[in-house]
Amino acid sequence: MGDFKMDEELPVATKNPYLSGAIPRLYVKMATPIIVIMLVNGLFTVVDALFLGIFVGADALTAVTLMFPMFMLIIALSTLVGNGMASVIARQLGADDIDGANQTLMSAHVLSVVMSGLLIILFLLFGNALILSLANQDIVLAQMGHDYIALLIYFSPITFMLGLQSDSLRSEGKNQFLAGIAVGSTLLNVALNYLLIAVLEYGVFGSALGTILAQGISSVVVVWARLSGFTRLKLLAKLANITTSWREMIALGIPSSLNFIGVSVMSAVIISVLQIFAGDAYATTVAAYGIITRVFTFVYLPLLGFNLAAQSIVGNNMGAKMYGRSNSALKIALLAAFVYSAVMQLILFVAAEPIGALFTEDTMVIAEVGRILPIFTLMLVAFAQLLILAGYFQACGDAKRAAIFGLGKTYLFTIPLTLILPHFMAEPGIWYASPLSEVAMVCVAIFVLVVNARRTGAAYGLFIKP
Repeated sequence: MGDFKMDEELPVATKNPYLSGAIPRLYVKMATPIIVIMLVNGLFTVVDALFLGIFVGADALTAVTLMFPMFMLIIALSTLVGNGMASVIARQLGADDIDGANQTLMSAHVLSVVMSGLLIILFLLFGNALILSLANQDIVLAQMGHDYIALLIYFSPITFMLGLQSDSLRSEGKNQFLAGIAVGSTLLNVALNYLLIAVLEYGVFGSALGTILAQGISSVVVVWARLSGFTRLKLLAKLANITTSWREMIALGIPSSLNFIGVSVMSAVIISVLQIFAGDAYATTVAAYGIITRVFTFVYLPLLGFNLAAQSIVGNNMGAKMYGRSNSALKIALLAAFVYSAVMQLILFVAAEPIGALFTEDTMVIAEVGRILPIFTLMLVAFAQLLILAGYFQACGDAKRAAIFGLGKTYLFTIPLTLILPHFMAEPGIWYASPLSEVAMVCVAIFVLVVNARRTGAAYGLFIKP
């Protein structure tokens, strides 16, 4: 009754879709478009790899895989601004502070320009040396890698801008529109990549160019929607202080950003350790690892969709002090993530080799995928629960616990274990580092939640008393 009464009292112009209606129905409504977006984006990573493998060759797939750490750095810096901004804006919209939300969005755009500019400068200073190192001094692979990653970095302001608009649209509840933009962008990307890779034979450069063109066109559509008044938030706002909310955005965005930086560092560490322990199988194992990263990305992105939907609902209801609704959103997200990850873990365990065969006809690479993928994803269910908890604490504005849940595994366990275990288990130790890290992180999570329950009185350290 209370929820529907609040809905009636809200003026039509400021009506917040997150603050009324049954939470299960709301979660499905908000999560479905985001998950569709993530599935389509994940499908693109697979299709792009197929195009490179089929129309360019195994070397192209290997070169792009070797650039994965640098690609993740782009995502990390974009996420630093976007996720932090989304947490701030969601709570401002929940409190009906439209002016504050507009200023936060504008300030985030300025910060993204600063971040992308920093990225370009770092690439100009250190990019060539890093590419050579990742390519193990192979000039051919290094040149292909440079052709791919340089374009993505030089045009990263477009990536940053589109990411900000996506995060703000999600916080506003414009998920259907956001889904349309994302699906259209991805399908356009696939079409452009086919044209540029298969028809015009631009190779890895064509893969990067297709991505930039698709993002640019999508950005124009979003700008049009903002200027036409379709959205509650505007494209431009007057700023008394250009750094408005920078500190809070960065503090809340750091956990997610450092998580992606951790993936970048982790990929670089795996490549480096493989150079030492893989021996003659190095090229084959790197190719298999490239396939595995694409498959894991495809599986991970819908989980991220579960997380982002919960964050938006939790953040808006936290801002409105409607804690019963935020509690319900967390419970539903944890359950959805558990069911999805359990099903996917079973599929990856049973069908690892057939999955590898989708990307290549090389029987040795297929066998490597069949050997590594089940180990690498052994604790996927635990990974999914920890991801949801990290997102929940970020939505609450609790940067400290968001950092523990989002970063603990990678920095405290996975990177050290990847460096240590091969000395005792040889090359297989590289892949066992991931599931062992999840086990360790579950123990840390239990400890943190027990302490938080005693500190705040929240049930299980999570659920705030309404």
